[in-house]
Amino acid sequence: MKQQTLLIIGTGYIASALGKVLETTGCQVKYLSRVKNRVGFKNVYYWNPSQNIIDLDALKNVSTIINLSGDNIAAKRWTKSRKEVLVKSRIEPLYFLHKIIKAHKFQHIKHLISTSAIGYYNHHASSSQAFNENDKQGQDFLSQLCVQWEQAAQRLQTLEINVIILRLGIVISTRGGALQKMVSLAKKGLLLPLGTGQQIVSWICIKDLIQLYLYLITNQVQNGIYNAVADNCTNLEFTKQINRKYSFINLNIKIPTWFLKIILGELSCMLTSGYMVNNTKIQQAGFNFEIKDLNVNLI
Repeated sequence: MKQQTLLIIGTGYIASALGKVLETTGCQVKYLSRVKNRVGFKNVYYWNPSQNIIDLDALKNVSTIINLSGDNIAAKRWTKSRKEVLVKSRIEPLYFLHKIIKAHKFQHIKHLISTSAIGYYNHHASSSQAFNENDKQGQDFLSQLCVQWEQAAQRLQTLEINVIILRLGIVISTRGGALQKMVSLAKKGLLLPLGTGQQIVSWICIKDLIQLYLYLITNQVQNGIYNAVADNCTNLEFTKQINRKYSFINLNIKIPTWFLKIILGELSCMLTSGYMVNNTKIQQAGFNFEIKDLNVNLI
């Protein structure tokens, strides 16, 4: 990879894993964080978009920005105030970034790789329809959140910045995210299929996701939106694979949809509905997934 300076917005598990790999290629990696003196990272610069605060040194010499900002979508019930936080944490950083780049004429910034989610599409309890990037958005909260998220990123195209948006499926990594929580439950014998168990899970291994970022950074991939998923399976199959490695429980027992609605409210729809997603577009752009089959070695 050609040596360059990259800026990662965020310091979560994906940002950490990606940054470590980028550093091995000889690139200089910087991070923007709302947390001062972020432990475990170097070259961290503080910003607070809500207060119009940013250390401008973070943007010095940067050619590519990788945006991984946003509060955890599944951390709490989707109350009205929680929804506002989820939207603000995704939209505000991009609007502020646009404002700063425009005001200071940072013309050396040429690329933005931003994040969205397959929640953009209409979810189904089970489906044989594979969504592609041209399909319409859904009408629920998660879909509308993704629409606003993507529109905020696309505004940077007005600054002659190449904008690529990845609609992420579930990222398989035992170091963070949904899988880490599922593994923890499996070790206690508490991981059960959700709802019918037939809802589709579209996933990507973190190793492939990192390679996808590297591919986008090093190749002239066209402006646009790309589904970042390697394969699909049912929630029952996904749960079975995890339990096969960590536990031995009766998968004929499932957590009913009505119970999840009581416990989680509107958030439960994200767990009991599925998204079968097509990855043809990113493959046509030249990227090849290495890990296409879910198996116990991944988890």
